[in-house]
Amino acid sequence: MKDESDLNGPDNIKRLQARLANARKIGGRPLESSDIKKLCEAGQEDFSGVRFWGNRSLRDVKIRNLSGAVLNGARFIACDLRDASFAGVDLQRAKFFGSDVTGADFSSSNIGGESIDFNSNKKSIPETSLLRLTTEMWESVTACDDAEPRFASLFFDGKFNHEGNHFGEGVVLKSGDVVLGVLKQYQEDSFLATRTVTDMHGKVILWKGGIYQIHHPQLKQLEIMLAQKNKAASSTTGGVWPVVDIDNFSEVASQKLSPDSRDFGAPPTFKLNFVRFLNDPKLYSRLEEWTKTLEASTNVVVFP
Repeated sequence: MKDESDLNGPDNIKRLQARLANARKIGGRPLESSDIKKLCEAGQEDFSGVRFWGNRSLRDVKIRNLSGAVLNGARFIACDLRDASFAGVDLQRAKFFGSDVTGADFSSSNIGGESIDFNSNKKSIPETSLLRLTTEMWESVTACDDAEPRFASLFFDGKFNHEGNHFGEGVVLKSGDVVLGVLKQYQEDSFLATRTVTDMHGKVILWKGGIYQIHHPQLKQLEIMLAQKNKAASSTTGGVWPVVDIDNFSEVASQKLSPDSRDFGAPPTFKLNFVRFLNDPKLYSRLEEWTKTLEASTNVVVFP
């Protein structure tokens, strides 16, 4: 008797492929994450047009085509999504914890049913920039569920103000003359990309509206130095935007550390773990306006 539990058995594969085909039909039954994983293990990489069950998690799978899929808030955990197409996909509520999205194309995706021009105001940075995407997973990776109201306050009011609490100005990161985005607040490692950024070869490093967890071994040192410098500047200017040039930060920060704690190797990079996109489509046009205004502003204090 054949073992029907064999994932690679012809009968099981046929059943899974039938479910896949049905999930592509209008009114078809959404595909369970367990079935998607089994199909991936059998070599299936194309899930275009498939309707996913809502708020399910997929872990450690390889997918190359999700164009036209209905993700329903799917969570991709440590997945291989390199060069995957997300054309026509609504990215609202989808999450990408520790997944490799290198080369993934979100440019024709939408948020909450609204088309987003992810390439508007796009800039490139040199290869020497100390900014890297990573698939490392840190314990504190979160979905940043409260990010929308905080960032909305930043872009419309010039400060973080969530439920009556003032968190102070966000910390802006730039590379050379290119503003990359903003840290949610001094003591946070949540970073929002305010424009799409590529390397000199056109490979996307940051997607506009993308929320990333940021890691740098001297991030706490950055917070201390910025807080001190911004406090002094604010006493005379009435408030400034603290701006960090990431390409100079590591070397300068190391010089301020005690000799015993210095690392005399190559300057460490700012590592970014992609988490999700902003869920509020109204914020995307404001991202571009805010970034351009900041780049033209003199009300900034640049570190180092």
